Amino acid sequence: MDLVEQQKGEALKAVCYVLGSEPKSEEVVAFVNGPMRSLLCR
Repeated sequence: MDLVEQQKGEALKAVCYVLGSEPKSEEVVAFVNGPMRSLLCR
């Protein structure tokens, strides 16, 4: 499990995500460029 935090001014956004026990690089890139980006851009 990993946690990504982003702070803008006084606001803090945090996203927690879980990838499989041995994620492949393409799975990580797909997640970062897809769901994680959309969660942090809200």
